[in-house]
Amino acid sequence: MDYQKCSSVYGVCALIVISLSGCGSSSESVVPPVSDKPDVVDPPVVVEPPPVVVEPPPAVKPVSEMTALHQQVEHYIDNTTQWFTDQQLDCTVENEQRHALCEPVQVKFSDGHFSAPRVDSRQTILVLDSGMELQSVLRYRSRIRATYRYDAQAQRFVEGDPSITISGIGKKLLSELDQFMFTAPEQTEPRPGFIPAAWLADLAKVYTSKVPGDAVDYESQIPHVSHGTMVLGYLAEHNPEAEFVLLDTAQFLPFALHKDLVCDKAANALLAKMQTAADSLTSDVIQQHGVEFINFSGGYTQGHVRNIFNKHCEGQLTEQEGKALLLAVKPIYDAMFAAPNTLGVQSGILKIQGANEHSNALDALSYPHRTTVYTYTSAQQDTPLDLSGQANWRSVFNDYAEQFEGHDFIDLFINFGIEGWLNPDVTNSTPKMQSDVFGMRYAHEWELHSSWAAPVATSYAVYLQSVQQQQDENWAFSPAFIKAQMVPSLCPAKPEDTDKIKAYVRQSEACRIQDPLKFRADELNRLKYLDF
Repeated sequence: MDYQKCSSVYGVCALIVISLSGCGSSSESVVPPVSDKPDVVDPPVVVEPPPVVVEPPPAVKPVSEMTALHQQVEHYIDNTTQWFTDQQLDCTVENEQRHALCEPVQVKFSDGHFSAPRVDSRQTILVLDSGMELQSVLRYRSRIRATYRYDAQAQRFVEGDPSITISGIGKKLLSELDQFMFTAPEQTEPRPGFIPAAWLADLAKVYTSKVPGDAVDYESQIPHVSHGTMVLGYLAEHNPEAEFVLLDTAQFLPFALHKDLVCDKAANALLAKMQTAADSLTSDVIQQHGVEFINFSGGYTQGHVRNIFNKHCEGQLTEQEGKALLLAVKPIYDAMFAAPNTLGVQSGILKIQGANEHSNALDALSYPHRTTVYTYTSAQQDTPLDLSGQANWRSVFNDYAEQFEGHDFIDLFINFGIEGWLNPDVTNSTPKMQSDVFGMRYAHEWELHSSWAAPVATSYAVYLQSVQQQQDENWAFSPAFIKAQMVPSLCPAKPEDTDKIKAYVRQSEACRIQDPLKFRADELNRLKYLDF
């Protein structure tokens, strides 16, 4: 898969405005009656004084659980910052003056453990990506149920044990953030608390300035920031109660691992191997962990087939032969996107980028539980869309028509609300946000990339699930229902529409132009972590 890497971001902060309102009361004066009979004295009218109403003192609003968590995190940040000072932790100084915690240590996935009390088992997300080691081993370790790699000899997905080499300071700090405990109001026992990146900007400045070497793995010298950390980082931050299962796609390269079959153009033999792998994906991964959501910010194309053939094989590969080899991977897609109880989200590709039914045969397939996603941006403008994508979608289509060219393989377009890397400071009021590799800084995105759109859509799906569960506690998970909520069939063509609009509208009348970020439709916002 062709992945891009992205630099880290810087944190931002938010302001809470609390308003109080009061109420008052008024009374009417009592006027005694006037007699119309002369020389007759009416008895005095006794006017009872109004009762004295003693207003109870205003109730003291209890400290919310989220406020208590935030206060205790602030206390932790102050203490940890002071710890850096007291211990003279500065890994930029000469070796003989460095603190022992500056020394690199190896940390394995198996050194940590999954913590069920930190997560909602109804939000299990399978992430297929690469380069997720730092976040899976340390920063979000307690929310990772398992990691998997592909064993080409066994043709199965087996549990892996990824590792990283990081400073002792990094190990301690990131583990503490992952395993943070706090005491809720009127409780005595500590309980797990999620710390979002948006709260940690000040601590991040101290850590990254004093331990800059933690940006790369000390052994491999490979930067920790990667395609996978951009994806997993977004999912872990915007779904604070989700649990994860990770599959390393860097070790699942169907054509490279079976290049002999590619050279022989043995599509049926490759198909048999991929069917065995798909059966393992279903039983050993998806069913084993009860996966509800799949995020696949990648894909396989005929380009991957040709790269292996041109590098290792002799002769020519026709388009039909390349397509047959590509479709040998279809069982994997079937396992992900045709599973009865799982909703899959995959980053898509536009046809104007050279994609067609042959080169991208897997993208052209129709799956009941797959949503392919791409980006568009309104730059500094806020869109007039509603949450369903029904209201004013024609206006958005016409304003940004060039961004929807080649839309055939895309089920859902998501607005990022950014200008892009040429002008990274220009955004609308609700741009796509991103945390850094350490989950300690939070700022708006600066790159338009379909890979980054998939986790936004997955987070939107989790949000829709939570809203539905709030409305009906007996609701049973339904990927078809959530997909219908994500892209409702409310956007038909009209006779007076232009030919371009008529060509865009699908027979399903799906509302494919969406802006969930405008409505902050993710769990991080719904649970009010960003209210501080």
